[in-house]
Order: sequence, then C-alpha cells, then structure tokens
Amino acid sequence: MTTGFGGSRSISQGFLSLWSAILLVALGSLPSSAASADAWLDAPMEEFKAPGGNELAYLCSLKSMPCGYEEVPGKKIEHNKGPELHLKKTTARKVLDEITRRYPGHRWIVQDGVVVLEPKQRTGKDLLAKKLDRISIQNTVSLQAAMLVLMQAKIPGVGVAMVGDPQYACIDLELRNVTVREALNAVAKADGQASWSFSSERAEKGGASLHLFSRRKSGGIRLSDKHHRFLPIGDPKYQGGCRELEM
Repeated sequence: MTTGFGGSRSISQGFLSLWSAILLVALGSLPSSAASADAWLDAPMEEFKAPGGNELAYLCSLKSMPCGYEEVPGKKIEHNKGPELHLKKTTARKVLDEITRRYPGHRWIVQDGVVVLEPKQRTGKDLLAKKLDRISIQNTVSLQAAMLVLMQAKIPGVGVAMVGDPQYACIDLELRNVTVREALNAVAKADGQASWSFSSERAEKGGASLHLFSRRKSGGIRLSDKHHRFLPIGDPKYQGGCRELEM
C-alpha cells in the first residue's frame, strides 16, 4: 500500500510537473500588452532625419503614431528652425530622448497609445488635466471634435488653427470621466492620422490655441471643401455631420 501510495504520488507529481511546464509555455507565448505596446520604441532604425522644430512630427509620421504636444510657456518649438536632427543606427526612444535634450523643459511620455511631448514642470494651471464627465461625439470631423472637447472644458479664449488644406476623418467617440488630455488623445487615435498641439501661454488673455495636424493626403474630408462648411461649435448654424460626404 505504501509503495502504491508512493507510486500514485509520483504519478500525480509527474502530471503536475507536466501541466506546470505546459502552463509556463502557454504563459510565455502570450504577448505582454505593455511590452508589445512599447516594442516600437526600441525597434532598430537605420536612420532618422528631420528639420529642426519638426522632429516629433517626423517621428510620429514615420512610425504612424498619433502624437500630442503641449507647449512649454516661453519655450515654443519653432518649426523649420534650428539644426537638422540626423541620427544613425538609432531607435524611436533615442530620438525622443534627443528631442527633449534639444528642447529643455520638455519630457516625453506614451499615454493611451499616443506619444506626448509636455512640460516637465508646470508653473501654472494644468488646463488639460480638467475632468470631463462625458464626451459624446457622433459623425463629426476630428478637428471639430477636438474643438468640442476644449469648449466643453470651458478653457478660456481657445481658438483653433489649420495649416494648409488638411484632410480629417469623420469620427464617433463616447468617453466618460476623462481629462481633456485623454480626450484629445482619443480624438487623435480615432482619426488615425492626426496629432494635436496645445498652447495655454495666453489663455487668460483669450489666446489659448489648438492645432490638430493631419498627415492624411487623400480619403478624408477637407474643411475648405464646398460640401462642408467649417463653423465654430457654438455657431447656431453648426452641423457636425460628415459621414454623408464623400470620403
């Protein structure tokens, strides 16, 4: 009996060891969400080149990543100024580190799948940290959706700017209990080819501004197109519907 008991225990232990091994293999084969989400940061890049002031935009375009940029008061990054950034045998992480070295007062983070360049320390109120109970956006051009977020947050004096003749996506979003920053990230991700930029330097004087840059060259909605009239969200004639337009 003792021998039989010992033999049964050995068999049981053998099964346990086998299942443990199978479990370890299975767990090892499962992708780590954190690791996979950040894998692009350390993927080798043969070369990276960008004109001064456009480094983040070039990187995000190259990696097809949505980006956000919160301006450091008094330290605005001037586009197309400064020396070109040229790195060889590098990674996105190293490029981002170099960007923050070039522009003191900034730090980079990856938040909600969006690369954000933001102030390392804030001296004033963090307007983008304001909580919003609910954001409900349907059938709306992404630029107008971003504007709607800022208006709902009642950020003083906010204006919107477009560069060139960009094309935006028509998006739907339902968000609850999010910050303005998280909502802007969600808008950029929903668009798929957009990045936001926010300046609060003159907010109290009615000069806060938002840019939503689009990399889309075709297949989107041009706000300058005769079929779509871009109006301020508060305008009584505003109609955000866009899905009926040709994409």
